Amino acid sequence: MSLIKPFRAIQLNKSHPLARELSGCWLFNEGCGEQSTDMSGNRLNIPFVGGTPQWTSGNHGSAISFNNSENEYMELDIAPVTDIPCTILTWICPDDVTQDNHYYIVYFANKNVTNQAWGVLLNFGDDGEVALNTNITITGRAASTKRVSAGQWHQVVCVIAGTADRRCYVDGGNKGINSSVISVPSGLNRISIGRAGDYTPGYYYPGKIGCVF
Repeated sequence: MSLIKPFRAIQLNKSHPLARELSGCWLFNEGCGEQSTDMSGNRLNIPFVGGTPQWTSGNHGSAISFNNSENEYMELDIAPVTDIPCTILTWICPDDVTQDNHYYIVYFANKNVTNQAWGVLLNFGDDGEVALNTNITITGRAASTKRVSAGQWHQVVCVIAGTADRRCYVDGGNKGINSSVISVPSGLNRISIGRAGDYTPGYYYPGKIGCVF
């Protein structure tokens, strides 16, 4: 049975165990327009800000395609998550998995400084490596043991369970763990999709994103 996203007007069942304490849910199921509706009920609709990301087909319905050469991204000056524990889930289909071409897929930041953030990072230490990065430090990076491939869809789940417990999963397994003690980022006030949106923004992501929550 194929999996298709619900229509935009359909509200999620907030009593379902998987939806409890959901801070934000962007399914990119609109297929058109200049923003994505937050289906968590928290009204954190996130707009296109840089360039003109394109609506396209995804693995489960519609998705958004980002062109990093055009600095395309989505951004909202509210951070839906500011404390731990928390989980970040996204589906990605990257165009480039070349080592040292660093790209941020999802980024929660203090927009006024450069070292207070959580970010889901692609291609830092190896071709196709996906990692959860905390406060922009190698010490705080939890990298999955599985590499993603260009032009293919992959599920990425990052879990911040504690200051010394960070995990990154790709396609349901292949867990990477980091247990170094890293403080919780402070003053988080922005979510970016498709780039690192802190005081010195950059690292624009090339490829498709199917959802973020």
